[in-house]
Amino acid sequence: MSATGWKKQVRWGAALSALALGAVVAGCGHMPLRSMVKLAKVDFSTTALADIGAGVTLPFYLKPRPNRTRLEVKVEVGGERMQEDVVLSEETDPVRIAELNGVSKGQPGITYAYRLSRESIAELEAIRTRALAFKASHKAANGSLTIAIKPDVCRVGPIPAGAVLFTTYLRTSETGGFVTFLRDVDMRGVVDGVDVVEKIEPCAE
Repeated sequence: MSATGWKKQVRWGAALSALALGAVVAGCGHMPLRSMVKLAKVDFSTTALADIGAGVTLPFYLKPRPNRTRLEVKVEVGGERMQEDVVLSEETDPVRIAELNGVSKGQPGITYAYRLSRESIAELEAIRTRALAFKASHKAANGSLTIAIKPDVCRVGPIPAGAVLFTTYLRTSETGGFVTFLRDVDMRGVVDGVDVVEKIEPCAE
């Protein structure tokens, strides 16, 4: 099962930099003020793509499917829309894993850390190049960047009634480490009118 509503938006003036606080997020959840301040510094035109990392804390009864968690990046500039949906790789760097565990401490569940592969970095570099070229050729002053961290999960045990909460994390060269992206998103509300939790299949043994 995967869902599509877990996102926040960043805007660019001279460059992609300022956080758009009014971005709509299905399934509620919230972004801590400290994260807003740090993410406001992100500049998609210059950010070091190799430093981008992501994470998710899931309930104990859910587990991400291997090689199925994705980072969705949508860029809109001058009326032109571009999108790249890249697969995240499992993070193996013990320093970054420990860093994420420090940020996620206190969140109930299990936390999983991810990074971009070389292929994913190349895909994001391509969309950035296209966006900047379009911005320059059309003299477009404003634009927006929408990011969604999209885990695809299966269940390892019974799912209880009530809210199914998860939390996501993002790391960029500007944030100086992982920050909480969206906290306590109810998976049952990420798609309007559809309870995606009912569609979660058992994990393969």
